[in-house]
Amino acid sequence: MRASRAWAALVLAALLAACGGAGDRPADAAGDASAADTSAVVQARDSAVRAQLDRYLEQMSVTGTSDVASLEAVFDCSNQQQVLPVYALARWRVLDVTVRGDSADAAVEVLTLAEQSRSPADPRRWAATLRPALDTLHYTLGRPAPTSAYKVCGLPKEGVDFGQYGADGETDWTPRGASWDRVRAMADSIRRAAS
Repeated sequence: MRASRAWAALVLAALLAACGGAGDRPADAAGDASAADTSAVVQARDSAVRAQLDRYLEQMSVTGTSDVASLEAVFDCSNQQQVLPVYALARWRVLDVTVRGDSADAAVEVLTLAEQSRSPADPRRWAATLRPALDTLHYTLGRPAPTSAYKVCGLPKEGVDFGQYGADGETDWTPRGASWDRVRAMADSIRRAAS
């Protein structure tokens, strides 16, 4: 009987070791697969955020064209106020994206070429200054539902807005001779050189 108990204990120990070892491997493989799935989801969200931010900034650039429908697809401007001055965006580069579920934060390096505001001499006119500047802006993006696209949620934390008001005939430029056509040509040249 002692031999049988010893034999049974040995067999039981061997079975437990074999089952325990076999059970650990699939669990680790499942954990690795879960981590890979999570990594793939994060990478897909990161790419989606970068793509939407690029679409938004392309439309806001001095060389971009935007209409209400295409802007609404990438920007949620609820309660958006006009911000002055506005800047002529020439180039941008998304530096970093942090995705947290249905929201994301992004740091973007921007190169602007001009600044525009109301003319201090005549509020019906605009004043613009050719002033290249490099800065880093921080955007928040969100999506109203897990299946919807991310949208830029208002202006960056720094409160900077991009755009152009009025044509050259309504704008007083510093230095003299500067113009929106010149700013657009500079932006085109910068973007071609960067690609």
